[in-house]
Amino acid sequence: MKLVFEKNIDELDTFESFFGQIEKNKSNLIIPYLNLGISNHELNPSKKIQYIDYAYIIAQELLFFKIDQIVVVNKLNDKYNYKESVFLGGESLIENQKVYDIELQAKHIFLQINENYQIREEPWLPVDTPKYPKNMDFDKVDQFIYNRSIPENVKKYLL
Repeated sequence: MKLVFEKNIDELDTFESFFGQIEKNKSNLIIPYLNLGISNHELNPSKKIQYIDYAYIIAQELLFFKIDQIVVVNKLNDKYNYKESVFLGGESLIENQKVYDIELQAKHIFLQINENYQIREEPWLPVDTPKYPKNMDFDKVDQFIYNRSIPENVKKYLL
C-alpha cells in the first residue's frame, strides 16, 4: 500500500483541518493533520473534496518557514518567491501553540498517510463544533496530535 504522496501537494486543503504539535529539527518539519481535505489527487481524483482522518505533511531540508508573520527559517534570502511556497492552515489543537498560517518551501514536501487511514466526504471532527459533535476517538486523537504514535518511517525525519 502506498503511504507517501509527493505530487499535487497544492491540492491539499487545510482550511477545515486541525493540526497537532509542529515538530521541527535543524532541517526538517512534521505537521500532524486531522480532517485534511483533498481533491484532484491520487487519493481522491474527483473535484469534490474528501477528508483524510490522520495524515502528516513533511518538509525535508527546509528553505523557508514562516508561522503567521514570523520568519523562522530563511535560507533563500533574495531568492524567495512566494509562488513557490506551500501555504497551510487549519486550527491548532495544541492549547499554547498559537499558529494560524504556515508558509513552507523545502527541497522536498510530501504527504504521509497511515496504513489504516480513512477518507470520506463527511468531515472528521476531533472536537465538538457549534453545528456538529466530535466523531473521532479522544485517546487516538490525543496520541496523534502530540506525536506519540508517529510511524517509524516518519520518525527518521526528526533525528
